[in-house]
Amino acid sequence: WRRFQLRLELPAPTQAKIARYLKNFAKQMDEPLGSDPTAIARSLGRISYAEAEEFCSDVRRRQVLSMHEIPLKAIVARQMKIWKDRAHRPETT
Repeated sequence: WRRFQLRLELPAPTQAKIARYLKNFAKQMDEPLGSDPTAIARSLGRISYAEAEEFCSDVRRRQVLSMHEIPLKAIVARQMKIWKDRAHRPETT
């Protein structure tokens, strides 16, 4: 039994839409991301808005936890690598 009887299938956002989402995120940050939002979106691959929000939250969390001692561009670069590696890892069941 499901809580909601309605099942909707939503199309995944395009990379251009994810880039726009990341551009808005970049505006909220107090230093440059180090990469263009379009390049970040391309690097992340085909992701949902929920995953884009998770990426942005993770970047922001790591910046706060580093007490701004690690440059934001270094945090973004590291997280992009982690996400890229995660996307190419074979599924384990």
